[in-house]
Parts: sequence; structure tokens; C-alpha cells
Amino acid sequence: MKMKKSHNGHNGKTSGHTLLAKAAAAKKAAKAARNHLEVVKAEHKQARKAFKLAKKSRQARSQGSQNRNEIGEARGKESRENI
Repeated sequence: MKMKKSHNGHNGKTSGHTLLAKAAAAKKAAKAARNHLEVVKAEHKQARKAFKLAKKSRQARSQGSQNRNEIGEARGKESRENI
């Protein structure tokens, strides 16, 4: 079967203008990717800080409740001894 010829005037080669447009688009995409990476890094850093703070708070709270339990037990023993 015979192939039809295209009648659009292209010779199958890419023009310089097209190459420059593709290069500009690639640069723009690379810049956008870098900016996005910076945002993701900043969000991750903030999330790590929040996690560390929550962990520290949780540890302090658990130690505080342990101390309160010990104090309460000591008071309970004193009141039982006085009776």
C-alpha cells in the first residue's frame, strides 16, 4: 500500500526556533521544580520541629504525671499513718 505524502510543508527537521522554545520550556520547568523542592523542604523542616516539640511535651507530661502519682502515694501513706 502506498503512503500518502503530507502536504504541510515540513521537511522532517526541527527548526532552531522550536529548539529554543523547548529549551526555554525545560528551563522554566526546572525552575518550578527547584522552587517546589524548596517549599517541600521547608514544610518537612517545620513538621520535624513540631514533632520534636510534641514529643518533648508528651515526655514532660508523662514525667509530671509520674511525679504527681508519687506525691499522691506519699500523702496517702502519711494520712494512713496518722489514723
